[in-house]
Amino acid sequence: MYKKVRLLRNIRTIALMTVLILIMILCSGRDFYADSAIAAPKQMELYNPKVDTVYLRWNTVAGAEKYYVYMSTSKTTGYELVCGLTTNKLLLKGLQDNITYYFKVYAYGNGKMSEASNIVSGKKNVKGIDVSKWNEIIDWNQVYNSGLVDFAIIRCGFGSNYLEQDDIKFVYNMQECSRLGIPMGVYLYSYAMNTAEAQSEADHVLRMIAGHTFPYKVWYDLEDSGTTGMLSAGTIGDIAETFCNSISRAGFDVGIYANKYWFTTILTDPRFNQWPKWVAQYSDVCTYDGVYIMWQYTSKGSIPGIVGNVDVNYAFTGVYADFTNAVTYDVSKGLQHRLPEPGNVRTTIINKNKVVLTWDRTAETERYIIYRSNHPENGYQKIAETTKTAYTDENIQSGVSYYYKVQACNSQDSSVYSSAASAKLYVNQPSALNVTVTDYNKIKLTWNASSDATGYEIYRAQTSTGAFVKIATTSNIFYLNDNITTGQRYYYKVRAIRALGNNEYIYSLFTGVENAKAVLNKPLNVKADAAGYNTVKVTYSPVTGATGYEIYRSISKNGTYRLIKTTTATTFYNTNLTTGFTYFYKVKAIRKQSSLISKSEFSEKVWKSPKLGTVYNLKAASNSYRQSELSWTSVNGASGYMVYRCSKADGTYTKAGQVKTNSFAEQNRPSGKSYYYKVRAYRYVNGKIRYGAWSAPKKITIK
Repeated sequence: MYKKVRLLRNIRTIALMTVLILIMILCSGRDFYADSAIAAPKQMELYNPKVDTVYLRWNTVAGAEKYYVYMSTSKTTGYELVCGLTTNKLLLKGLQDNITYYFKVYAYGNGKMSEASNIVSGKKNVKGIDVSKWNEIIDWNQVYNSGLVDFAIIRCGFGSNYLEQDDIKFVYNMQECSRLGIPMGVYLYSYAMNTAEAQSEADHVLRMIAGHTFPYKVWYDLEDSGTTGMLSAGTIGDIAETFCNSISRAGFDVGIYANKYWFTTILTDPRFNQWPKWVAQYSDVCTYDGVYIMWQYTSKGSIPGIVGNVDVNYAFTGVYADFTNAVTYDVSKGLQHRLPEPGNVRTTIINKNKVVLTWDRTAETERYIIYRSNHPENGYQKIAETTKTAYTDENIQSGVSYYYKVQACNSQDSSVYSSAASAKLYVNQPSALNVTVTDYNKIKLTWNASSDATGYEIYRAQTSTGAFVKIATTSNIFYLNDNITTGQRYYYKVRAIRALGNNEYIYSLFTGVENAKAVLNKPLNVKADAAGYNTVKVTYSPVTGATGYEIYRSISKNGTYRLIKTTTATTFYNTNLTTGFTYFYKVKAIRKQSSLISKSEFSEKVWKSPKLGTVYNLKAASNSYRQSELSWTSVNGASGYMVYRCSKADGTYTKAGQVKTNSFAEQNRPSGKSYYYKVRAYRYVNGKIRYGAWSAPKKITIK
């Protein structure tokens, strides 16, 4: 009796727990039958194991009766059904050359279609070139834009580790490929006769490629019949092992390049089976029986941007893959079709809580299922089913993004999900954001108005990838960002807002990011004047916002200018210069703010030579019979003075004398005759005489 009572209690407990679980599931909003949906395939992979072949494979899905593979030339749209198959391996033939294809797969079972797998992409052939200095200067922009080159193998040099054996075009070719994002490999042409030379060749490569990555490996080019080709198979194996081990220890993938003849008759040491092989055979078909991951099929390729012929190669992946049970399908014979997915799915916002969803009718369709999510890629839940091509969703919130997909169904089959259509109550986006520097510490932003906005939020960052922070909210369509740091580049974006009341807002998308840097103006009105026999005075107008100035000097107009003075003044005297020698100057304004120093552009160049001063205060008299006497103020830096006279003020003057003091007397002049005298200073500079300007003439009548 006790056992029966306990059994009844256990049954009631189990029943109660079951009811509670059902209530929890229903209250949680989950589809009660969600667990019965079939899982999406994952880990989809794409390889190129042979010429003109794409190999797709993915994980098997429990409960899947069939897999549907879709293909497009766009990642996001235009997918068409390739075929349905019961295995998880597909070899595709008949694809067009130089086109990137995108693939995804759906699992189908128990009348349900899964979500799509991850998307993979690739071409029917992965083609690349190998180049060296013999290809001269390559226009890599043309190569890249041609769409014919997926990778490049670049020669870094030949033989042992000597600078003169570097390929002179290697650095240029490598930098250009890096700039354009062309995946690279590298190769070295070998002349090694022993392991010591092989090690030197490895060192040669490592010196050239340090600090770079090469997804298409480092290749050891063994083809020189006059050196390596004369050795035994074992010796060549030792050479290759020395080189490859050294490259591998440095963290690089390494392989062997040779032509088919060498691989079959010379590189016969078993050790060559451990390294990837790059086979050269100029033919429509590579007949090498071994496993290889790259085939150089011609030396007479033609690629835009390269003068003359160039080597062209196929690269292969998945060469060790198991193709057992793989289905081969030739897409050139046409694609298969099943119940098509609904197209042209679109949304129309009716009011603040209503969206109308419409789509095109599909053939053989009995009903449509509508799914909704707040994320474009996942989380879709069934919200309705209809036989029409429109549905009104009356349960939406302002400011929330909604994404919709539609599935076509009939009693036999269902389509894949349509492309997603989105809806959101939002404000129109501002446009034409423009940022302009208006002063050394001010940047002005302007934009076009959003028709339904009540305001705008301005966000700013200090790097292009930095965190944007809101700095202002305004109702204007402009904003002046003042008191900013001179020399700091700022990045801005703006979005419109619309007030809904109760401190609730909806927002537009952000504008594009624009940037600007407030800078000091360069100094203006820069002048250079001689200020003495060894001094040049440099002056300039003050620059608003500057905390100082840098003066640079050169001894030639287009020579190297070196900083000679930092000052807060707008006048600078450059002393201890050489008389008569021309000096060239330019000036920068600077501004110090905390640890940041901002500098303007250089001013215009000015130049001047230090020179002796003009003789002033020239006094002339004839205090004695037939004698003239002159005196003047000494000129700073003068070695002496030249005195000239003439009988007329504007006549031709002749030298009367040369003195080292500031006075001069001349005797035995004709009594009663008048003379004009003028004086200039001179200075010896490096064995040459440099003169000052003439004094004004002074008249004397001789007693």
